[in-house]
Amino acid sequence: MEIKELENIKLFNKNIYVKAFKNLLISMKNNEFNFKDDEKENYYIINEIRLNSHFVHIVPKELINIFNKMKIDNPEDFTGMTILMGKRNNKDIRISCFGVSCSLLTKCIINK
Repeated sequence: MEIKELENIKLFNKNIYVKAFKNLLISMKNNEFNFKDDEKENYYIINEIRLNSHFVHIVPKELINIFNKMKIDNPEDFTGMTILMGKRNNKDIRISCFGVSCSLLTKCIINK
């Protein structure tokens, strides 16, 4: 059900989340990210350890309920595309931008 809900939501101002994702990539690469949850004007930064990995998610505020439901309903699955960024405390670090298409995030990575 969550996938259908996600497909039906029109996320506006996707560039906000793509920019946040790009900034997260840079801060991770430069070892400047503090691995703390945060709330921004339009999105949350959520850290969690699951599937033996440390995940850092950018979650648009309008998608937080779907995101939380997917985590509960599918505890052994990824909640979307992730990028492996390295290791922390012997766990893989993976970052994601929930609800933003892979093609937009890929462009962000290629054009960094």
